[in-house]
Amino acid sequence: MRSESLTDFVVFDIETTGLSSQDEIIEIRALRVRDGEVADEFSRFIRPRRPIPASATIINGITNSMVKDAEPVDTVLIDFFNFVGGDVVLGHNIASFDIPFIRRYAGVVGDQFACSYLDTLQFAKQKAPQIGRFNLDSLCKYFGIEMRDRHRAVGDCYATLECYQQLVRINNETRLDLAPQKADRQRRYLSSMKHSENTTALQELHVLLMEITADQAIDAEEVLMLRGWLEKHRSLSGQYPYDKIFGVVSETLDDGELTTDELDALLHLFLSCINPAESSEHHEVCLSGKCICVTGEFTYGDRKSVKSRLELHGAVWKEGVTRKTDMLIVGDQGSAAYTCGTYGGKIKRAMEFREAGCAIEIILESGLQIFN
Repeated sequence: MRSESLTDFVVFDIETTGLSSQDEIIEIRALRVRDGEVADEFSRFIRPRRPIPASATIINGITNSMVKDAEPVDTVLIDFFNFVGGDVVLGHNIASFDIPFIRRYAGVVGDQFACSYLDTLQFAKQKAPQIGRFNLDSLCKYFGIEMRDRHRAVGDCYATLECYQQLVRINNETRLDLAPQKADRQRRYLSSMKHSENTTALQELHVLLMEITADQAIDAEEVLMLRGWLEKHRSLSGQYPYDKIFGVVSETLDDGELTTDELDALLHLFLSCINPAESSEHHEVCLSGKCICVTGEFTYGDRKSVKSRLELHGAVWKEGVTRKTDMLIVGDQGSAAYTCGTYGGKIKRAMEFREAGCAIEIILESGLQIFN
């Protein structure tokens, strides 16, 4: 991790034809900031391979006629990467949306893009939790920032820059710790792997849930959009967490109304599906005679050290998750190989067994006193 004076950076935002992995980037805007002031701008439309759907035009105002003479995505991305250079990039919700979207299209060429970044959504949660909601509209309303061309990349760039400057001001900070985040490294790994169609769709669902819950609140429009996605991906039936989410969303929308309590319940469900691992808050857990499986990288040490520690407390070490597994312990460091970013095959299998009635505990490393 390195500490930098973040007065020189690039703010960026993209507009797309939708939220799924099959959708396309149709606009990139960026601001080069030097000593806290905008020194240069990057503004390009991108010609998509398919017509822009009306649903996207309603949101961002970009029409097919506006992009018909634009260059294709690979050409524009190379120019964009040259504009960014080695700068830190800054944006709102870029960790779960913009950066993965760009890397998906850039492939190997974009592997080093955003090696260091600052996501103002996460920054706001850390530095101004009193705001409550952290989408860009809420931050602008809180700070009294006038929104220009909302849901167009250029307007969002300027709004994000002003929000960041306000967050720095109220915290009296000009220096920040920057590093590639763990989830970011996981996404880079994911972009280089070839997965089955179902695995790719589950990854897409994972990113979609992260996008919906990014501001710690959901609304009816987001739930309806999610239901549409779920309807199109019925082939995922039998896969965790598709069945659970599809069932609850369908039941919730059955009466045609969405109450505040129902939205809160959906938020809780979505967050639990994003990160199924549970912390037992350092409670003493009896391990003697229990069939234990582990996944991820442990702060405590390597796999051999973890195995020795567990067996010292009477645990029965197992390599895989089965119906007879009593406990799955998840290393606090996660793993770059997790197929869904925050969890991988062992956690997915454990959750599927739990849904089938098996009493498998899923506990974070930090939830066990023997590792603390």
